[in-house]
Amino acid sequence: MKRKGKYMNKRLFKRRLIYVLILVLTAGAIFSVNYYYGNKISQNLKNEIEKTAEENDYQIETAEITANPLLREINVGKLNLINADRGNLELDNINITTSWQQILYYIKNENFDLNKDFTVVIDRIYFANIRESFQLTAENVEADFEGEFAPEYFSDAEQFLVHDQNLNLTADRLKYNFPYYRSYGLVKENWEDISTFDNFKANYSFDAETKIMDINQLQLKNQFLDFAGSLHGKLIKLQNKNRVFFESLKTDYDLKLNGENLVINENPIYRDFKFSTLTASGEFDIFLEDRDNITYRPNSFDFTAELTDFYLTLTNEIREELKENTFGIFGSSEDFAFRIDNMFYEQDYNYPEGHTYSELNSPLIEAKLNAEYIYRGNNQPYLNSGILKFKPLTDKAAGIVNILEMLYGKKLNRDKDGYITIEAWGDMGNLQFK
Repeated sequence: MKRKGKYMNKRLFKRRLIYVLILVLTAGAIFSVNYYYGNKISQNLKNEIEKTAEENDYQIETAEITANPLLREINVGKLNLINADRGNLELDNINITTSWQQILYYIKNENFDLNKDFTVVIDRIYFANIRESFQLTAENVEADFEGEFAPEYFSDAEQFLVHDQNLNLTADRLKYNFPYYRSYGLVKENWEDISTFDNFKANYSFDAETKIMDINQLQLKNQFLDFAGSLHGKLIKLQNKNRVFFESLKTDYDLKLNGENLVINENPIYRDFKFSTLTASGEFDIFLEDRDNITYRPNSFDFTAELTDFYLTLTNEIREELKENTFGIFGSSEDFAFRIDNMFYEQDYNYPEGHTYSELNSPLIEAKLNAEYIYRGNNQPYLNSGILKFKPLTDKAAGIVNILEMLYGKKLNRDKDGYITIEAWGDMGNLQFK
């Protein structure tokens, strides 16, 4: 019995040894193939980058590329592209994760021509144009792409229009730097708030069959600015023009600027400038009316905006120019300032008719404007009716009204509350007044 058990143990040991050897050989073969194709992918990608850079007059300073097909990963440790006119582009730690379909296609054909399906994560993107003194930095960028794209599509409109594309783009932090901000009186702390955005998002898609492009969830937000918008348009390539144009375009957006904590120093234009909030939202729909001259006609355009607690004092030099150009009415004293408590504007337009309403409340004047107009092709809009009702609140404002009365040679009627009403109609270039 002991001999039989000992014999069985030897047989079991041999089987296990053979099994282990098979695993070792299989693993060795897999890792050898992985190493071979990893090097090949790395070299092919480096060649493509160098070719594309040369065709676009860029020099490559560094390009550290490794690939691991077993994990479907391609890593670019650092990539620097340099062009004296266009600027420098730096990308740090690029990690590309592609699909198994893409990897197997490459092993069979040794190229990535199959429709792309990959995710790219980049620690940092930095672009600087020395001549324009402009810098842009994006951190923790993630891009999910599905579709077909090649660098030559930038210069070949027909190729661009025959391939589907889908891109989701996010960034934890987006920052631009424009050194001339100091000339506008912005302090460094404010500029940091204005030029830095967290949680950037954008979604892009293009359908080659319908030629429809969509940009959704475009979002920019920081302590000063909050913007969200979308775009929906149909693209075409016109005959004898190797460019892509919008045949139709619809877009909407919401914008809010918060000026509560804005601090602006004196600069060549103004001594002081502040406001509380500025909000705006809009929707418009246009289409290509004249393909020869590339001119568009609006189908609809709705827009609203509101400004609160606006205050502006000009520098002495600008104030003197204003004083000369307004017959001494504006800018006559050093404490002269433009003030707006509240200003509201609203527009509704559906071809060919539109309506606008605006309201202004300030220490200088109160005013309301109602207008209805019609758009007649390439001609100027025709004003069906426009009613302006306003009341001057200061001697300076009353002085402006006196100048208007002298220019038009007639006295403006005031109601019992001191409000003046002016009615207008006709072509915008030849208005009639009452």
